[in-house]
Amino acid sequence: MKKFIFILSLFISFSCFAQDDNSKATPKQFVNPVFNQTLRPLSTHNGLVYLTPTSVDFRTPLDENLVNGTGKCDLLENEEDHITLLCEIDWLPEHYKVKEYFTYVVDRLYFEGCLLIHEYSYDNPQKFSKNMKGDFSAYCVDPPKSSKLD
Repeated sequence: MKKFIFILSLFISFSCFAQDDNSKATPKQFVNPVFNQTLRPLSTHNGLVYLTPTSVDFRTPLDENLVNGTGKCDLLENEEDHITLLCEIDWLPEHYKVKEYFTYVVDRLYFEGCLLIHEYSYDNPQKFSKNMKGDFSAYCVDPPKSSKLD
């Protein structure tokens, strides 16, 4: 009987450890998978942008292999038509660090193969408006296969 209780207690202990390892928080996923794609710029002034719910990676306009800035982020809004990240960006090569909000908004099908995404960057959330004309960068991503876009 003592052996049975000993083996049972070992089994329960190992089960608890296994649950602890599996219960670690996994990063959030974007509600809209288009934000998982590389953002391709429509301007020669911007480079590629890589987003995750916890980070951002900006590339230089002239060479997609050169990093222009990186940041750790908190996902503040995660909606089908937009996301908002609060990021601490390390702009290279000067290592100039700044906290910025980034809101990425799905606009429309711009042309075949290009779903238009607007990027708004700002330092104060009270100043943000999706009606800010000209104060955004434009990017393309591949539209979803089952798109209901115009």
